[in-house]
Amino acid sequence: MQVAIPMHGQPISGIAMFSTSNSNRSYQDNSLEQLVSELGDKRSLWYDLRVAEMSGYDYIFAPDAVCRQLSSIKALAEFLNNIQAILGSPKSRTLLISYWHDKYREQHFEKYCVEWADDIAINWARQSLDGSPQFDFVKTLFEHSEKLILDA
Repeated sequence: MQVAIPMHGQPISGIAMFSTSNSNRSYQDNSLEQLVSELGDKRSLWYDLRVAEMSGYDYIFAPDAVCRQLSSIKALAEFLNNIQAILGSPKSRTLLISYWHDKYREQHFEKYCVEWADDIAINWARQSLDGSPQFDFVKTLFEHSEKLILDA
């Protein structure tokens, strides 16, 4: 089974979920390798993923077009599991933040608050950072973030 990487405007529902079962270990390794190799495709929405590490957290910045497709707890958990597998990051230190510019070229951020229990996502909510005390901090992190997967 191949991992489908979304192109602009296409849903991301085909992304494989990584389980912790040993019976799926070779599947996980192959899927992760393929995912990492396809992250460099400039036509993919995954290409614009960014990361910044600060204060014990991995801030994952994803275009709003990607995040809006994460409309269920399962889709969000699969997406974050893939990111965490790439980074080797524990769930408790990974924060997803969507970003976009409005028609006036003003930047906006929205934090995805995910509640985990025994490595399973059990609840989530989106929180706008516009006008919040965190906005300037997150904007600075975004400006100093790097691509999740660097070009070869």
